[in-house]
Amino acid sequence: VDKTGTLTENAMKVQKFSLNHETLTLSDLPIPEAFHSLIEYGVLSSHRDPFDPMEKAIHKTLEQYLKDTDHDHSNWTLVREYPLTDQLRAMACVWRNPNSDLFTIAAKGAPEDIFDLCHFDLEQTNRMMKDVHQLANDGLRVLAVAKSTFTNSEELPPKSHDFKFEYLGIMGLEDPLRAEVPEALKTCWKAGIKVFMLTGDLPN
Repeated sequence: VDKTGTLTENAMKVQKFSLNHETLTLSDLPIPEAFHSLIEYGVLSSHRDPFDPMEKAIHKTLEQYLKDTDHDHSNWTLVREYPLTDQLRAMACVWRNPNSDLFTIAAKGAPEDIFDLCHFDLEQTNRMMKDVHQLANDGLRVLAVAKSTFTNSEELPPKSHDFKFEYLGIMGLEDPLRAEVPEALKTCWKAGIKVFMLTGDLPN
């Protein structure tokens, strides 16, 4: 069976953020300023009118907590998109701010690939992967987010890897299991049916 929308409710929601080993669980309380850019650039690295459940969840988070603030850029223009590839599991969007001479670039994707875009060395990567595993161990899908800028006078590079990205943190998203799934799997096991999972997410 397919997972999303079959085993799960297909109701993605951002549940947690992590930045420099500090983890925040979303609640109705105000989100600390340190995490605002993570939401802001998570939205900027998504489609303006998203169809993907993860991107919808990120947009909903901004609407719920940061709408009509300096982090809400509904008047910006999308200039270029660098899509996911077989070599880089991260997408980047280039935006034009009408009040600035700089392009703003936002990227999100698999943590290891965002760390690579930020040119982390092995020590930095291993240190940040501890945050990634902490969220993944909670059953969350983990995305990392980064930002960059580029001057309008220069030609945009052919690859997103050519930008100088700054790491902003990670977010953990949940898509709850449908209530009947655990019992359905138990029935399979009792009947002698082997159950395997194939996933592009972290094994945790």
